[in-house]
Amino acid sequence: MLTRRKAFTAIELLLVIGVLVILIAIVAWGLKGAGNAGSGKATQTTLANLTSMSEELNRKNKLAGFEGPPTGDPLNPIYQIPAGGIGGEAAPTLVTADSQNGDRFGSAVQRTAEVMRRLSSIPDNKRILEKLPSDQLLAVPPKAPYSGGTVVLDGWKNPIIFVPATGLSGVFAKSDSKGNPQDTYAPGQNYARGARVIVQGAYWTAINSTNNAPSLPDWFQGIRSPDGRPFWASAGPDGAFGSLPGKDRTLGTADDIGAGDDNIYSFEH
Repeated sequence: MLTRRKAFTAIELLLVIGVLVILIAIVAWGLKGAGNAGSGKATQTTLANLTSMSEELNRKNKLAGFEGPPTGDPLNPIYQIPAGGIGGEAAPTLVTADSQNGDRFGSAVQRTAEVMRRLSSIPDNKRILEKLPSDQLLAVPPKAPYSGGTVVLDGWKNPIIFVPATGLSGVFAKSDSKGNPQDTYAPGQNYARGARVIVQGAYWTAINSTNNAPSLPDWFQGIRSPDGRPFWASAGPDGAFGSLPGKDRTLGTADDIGAGDDNIYSFEH
């Protein structure tokens, strides 16, 4: 004789719901990881294409004047080299479309737009850029003393920036698991040119082969390419190049969060 099964108890329903929530979270995490992997691969391809175009520009001698003396017009040369030879581009903070600061259209992106204008002056480069879909380009409005223009977006729809040979300064790493600034420098060790270390949360790059502690003239506080040439950079998934405001929501304080760990550089691939 058939017997009617009792209805699910509240505990059984809670268990079922809990299992479903866990499964949904696992699937969502997997999809996010796959999305980031795809965006990262697309970004690496874009960086490689921009590198090829800028090398063509360099062969035409139209990269000349991108870095120059401490004084002069901010656009000619575009990047100034102050006393001490530090120079370079300052790492922007958040450059996402929903960011509340001005870095999405800030000086780093404005100067990149000037570089893109020069890239477009080469017919082959212009044809390549014209074939890019509109959602891979960002129109940059003029902002004195810059003229605005167009820049290319990475896989996360954030602007890729051009970095001069003097490097990208102000790049910071996230704190360790205990909340302390990372420190990977080993005193007395020999470092090859282009080696990268972290000192009190800040990235440093060896300008020369050295066993000296990170400081000028053997080290640059930031990121430089090993061959000392210009390069292109993406802020990666978090959309920030240097650091992000911490709980106090104020940038430039001890509460800042390093955001440079997931940056993608053209010379790395």
